[in-house]
Parts: sequence; structure tokens; C-alpha cells
Amino acid sequence: MNRSTREIRAILEERVDFEALVEKLEQRALKGNERAAEILFAYRYGRPVQRQEVEQRHALIFETEEAEAAERLAEKALDVLGYHEFKTIQQSN
Repeated sequence: MNRSTREIRAILEERVDFEALVEKLEQRALKGNERAAEILFAYRYGRPVQRQEVEQRHALIFETEEAEAAERLAEKALDVLGYHEFKTIQQSN
């Protein structure tokens, strides 16, 4: 956080009664003010995860698992073929 942000945050914390602010937002939200409700939910629960973000995370997890599985399979294949033993013998010569 840069200095100006810290200073602004300190001033806000000193001057703004956040509990009163939240109460006003709650009152407005209960009266049907959609923007007040959005602000309350955004700060309370955070921004909802978008479907595309979830799909991207799942794709990344799948790609990682798939790559790890392929690596394990390749290691087993090299063991079966005796490549690791051959490579060890070659390096020692």
C-alpha cells in the first residue's frame, strides 16, 4: 500500500462512523434501493464467482492432473523399457 492510500484510510477511519454508514445502507436496501443492497452484499460476501472463472479453474486443475498422470505414465514406461538402467550405465561410463 502506498503512503497516500494509507493516509486516506487513516483519515476515513478517524472521520467516518462506519457502523452508522452500514445502518443507513441497510435501511435503504430494505426500502428497495438496489444499489445499497449490492454494496452491502459486495462487502459482506464478496463478488460472486463468474461461471467462466469456475470453468477456467476446473480446466487448469484438469490440465495439471492430466500432465501429472502423463508424467507418471512416462516414468513407468521408461522403467518397463529399462531406459533408466541404460541411462545410469551410460552416465557411469
